[in-house]
Amino acid sequence: MKNIVRYENSEKYLSLEKIQGSVEFTGTHFYVKHQIVDKFLYKKENKKTFSRYERRGLLDDLMLFPRFDWIKKEHDNGHVHFKVFSNSIVRDILAGKLTNVEEVVKKYLKSLHLKNIDWKIFVRYLVNDYTIPLNWLKVVTTDVNEAMTKLCEQPQGQFKDIIEQSLSLGRTVNPRWSKKRMEEEHLKMTRMLMKMEIDDKEKTPVYNECPTFDYPCHILNTEQEVFQEGLDMHHCIYTCYWKRIKNKEYLGLSFYEPERFTLGLNRTNGKFEFDQAYLKYDKEIGQASIDMINKFLNDDVVVEQITKFGQDNPTLTSIVPKVEDVEDVDNDLPF
Repeated sequence: MKNIVRYENSEKYLSLEKIQGSVEFTGTHFYVKHQIVDKFLYKKENKKTFSRYERRGLLDDLMLFPRFDWIKKEHDNGHVHFKVFSNSIVRDILAGKLTNVEEVVKKYLKSLHLKNIDWKIFVRYLVNDYTIPLNWLKVVTTDVNEAMTKLCEQPQGQFKDIIEQSLSLGRTVNPRWSKKRMEEEHLKMTRMLMKMEIDDKEKTPVYNECPTFDYPCHILNTEQEVFQEGLDMHHCIYTCYWKRIKNKEYLGLSFYEPERFTLGLNRTNGKFEFDQAYLKYDKEIGQASIDMINKFLNDDVVVEQITKFGQDNPTLTSIVPKVEDVEDVDNDLPF
């Protein structure tokens, strides 16, 4: 049966209630049973409020009454949101003290002790259903209205990441920064957070017996080592390759000479084969490093060491080009 919604503004009460009817059968006849399922009540005498409505339900039921058409009109235009319908707001609407949406939203903002907020931008922010509370934005941004506007325009963009990073680090963001400055700050805070996270990474080795080579390098054998390598080298060996390293499908090695670079070996058909090698910031390695890799991967001692460590560990194979052929290396998946 159709629900009934009743509104009352009497000498003693302000009330809004939803009544649900259901057909019951006694065994001999049918009858309609009415039950109050939602109720808002304000007692004028002691100024006490009782409500078991959800805010969305309050908005929906208020819009059923012609006297509150102004709410329905603004709601249809996207200018009001159910979240602003607190008990005190609903009380003043029922009493006729609030008669337009601008007053409603501004009163709600005032109750949050927030000043200089553009109410229209705020409603748009609410309509887009973002999870970063306004008082948090107020803390980490120099211009909260511009911040809300940017978040509405880029719901899952870089700016949202920067806001969340700033909240974690206690930093302040200017939403009017240039695109270049935003990228710089994003990178800076990403690295700061990574440094904070490194102690939480696992130190358990992937291979129980990891060899030491007579070369200026070592195998990245723990989650913490792989994470640190990505941090030092400004590449994503951790984010892109840690899972494969952990599953013994990929091997990462950190080299210190003839230049600082990371070597990646792919496990294919039971063998570790050359995949890629990069300097910091994914820059190309030089000829001296290429010669070092070829020497390393073709060294009988290294091959013997690599075949013994770990369980059923495969041998290494190398296909590393000369400098003039570097463009032919498979670099589609750089660190």
